[in-house]
Amino acid sequence: MKRSLIRLICFLLCAVMLLIPLMACSDDNPADDKKPNDESNEKDPTDNPGDDGTDEDELTAQNVLSLFSKEDFDEADFVIAAASSYENRFVIDQFATADAMTGDMVQDELFKRDNMIEEYFNISLVYDDVLDSQMAAYVSVGISAGDDEYSLLLASLGKTAQPLFNNGLLRNMYDFESVDLSRSWWNKQSVDNFEVGGKIFMATGAITNRYVYAPYAMLFNTRLIEDLEMENPYDLVEEGTWTMEVFISMIEETYVDDGNEEIGLEDFYGLAPASDSETAYYFAFGGQMVAKDGDSLVPVHEEKANYDILQQIIDMYRMDDVLKFKNVYDSNVTFNEGRAIFHSTALCDITMLSEMQDRYGIVPMPKYNEQQQDYVSNANRYISTMAVFPYTVRDTAKVGLIVEAMAALSQYTSLDKQYEKVLLSRQALDAQSKKNLQLVVESISYDWGYVFDIGRVNSLIASAILNGAEGVADDYATIRDVVQNDLEALIEKFQEN
Repeated sequence: MKRSLIRLICFLLCAVMLLIPLMACSDDNPADDKKPNDESNEKDPTDNPGDDGTDEDELTAQNVLSLFSKEDFDEADFVIAAASSYENRFVIDQFATADAMTGDMVQDELFKRDNMIEEYFNISLVYDDVLDSQMAAYVSVGISAGDDEYSLLLASLGKTAQPLFNNGLLRNMYDFESVDLSRSWWNKQSVDNFEVGGKIFMATGAITNRYVYAPYAMLFNTRLIEDLEMENPYDLVEEGTWTMEVFISMIEETYVDDGNEEIGLEDFYGLAPASDSETAYYFAFGGQMVAKDGDSLVPVHEEKANYDILQQIIDMYRMDDVLKFKNVYDSNVTFNEGRAIFHSTALCDITMLSEMQDRYGIVPMPKYNEQQQDYVSNANRYISTMAVFPYTVRDTAKVGLIVEAMAALSQYTSLDKQYEKVLLSRQALDAQSKKNLQLVVESISYDWGYVFDIGRVNSLIASAILNGAEGVADDYATIRDVVQNDLEALIEKFQEN
């Protein structure tokens, strides 16, 4: 069910409110005195709500709801604000927009999921469809005024979750008794990175229909790989040899001028990187901006290993074989028209490749070397969608139960169809393709330095890569105090909320 979004007066008020500092929540807020670090509140990770002993490997859409007590909520509305549209580039709805099956593989699974939830709990799921760019303003006034209209927000990490957290408008997810963030339907990396000092205010996973579209990945033109007699990247991933050195060797000396002796969009390149993918290499190669140290966050971008990684990426971007035009559309056109072997991009932007004639493969971004154990797929902070609870939620038992059940059921309904839809868009649904796409998604990472652009460190690193900047160490020195101050302010927000 979808509610009307046209609340112009309310939205204008919201926008005004976001321009002034929001007042801190008073002591009569709905948060209780429970502290997740207290021994009395520690939760056995094997103690799941309504657990009937079913092994997680045996769970299906037909039996996963048996994990949860079958409550009767007397057809009450359960209102969710869902950031389904991302400006004008594409639309990915996070709920069924029709009151019937439509034939769309993902929409039909969302329809099935919501109907199963509504029937099991005798509840009515109600959605507000909100543009990413408007959502923070749209929901802030009601939350700051104590309105508990929304039980859940499915919110863009960078555009909504971050500003709501900064303004103290989110509730600790550990306050919700039934939410078990150790379960496979929650992304482990998001939980590990966003939990600080025993509190966590955002997490992601199967519950969002933009989950598979969030990470950065490497695309490769399968025809060009064959024509140039290069080793198939799928095989390199399988062997564990898909590394920076191997990748650079595959793209070097591949540049071909189109005949006008000028570098341009009509030339042929080894790599056409999307303009926002530069720091994806930094994280893929094992780089960090901010690391956790106990209950604190510390800057690590100046450590030698991270600095060396940055320098190697800067050198790679200086190669003639790498497209220098710095916007996502140019790189997409170049790859789409078969004038680039590789294309690094957030998966949300593969919708712009729908007319591509050549088939393409999807693999993780390469590792730094073979000693690096895991592939790392940085998640685009704007398309990444977080499940967050407004500070005003009062019935934590009810809300936690419904949200956990939705997340669990999503794992066995809409999530798998997300994979299929992404793969079908490139005209391939073979086991090798799906295995690599799943590896990309399961390797999603989150770094506070990137997510919140602490002290502008991410902006500085991205600019250095794109512009081939010299003297990065001097630039680091200029932001050192700002980075430290921003991190201290971030920790204070965890302590206050």
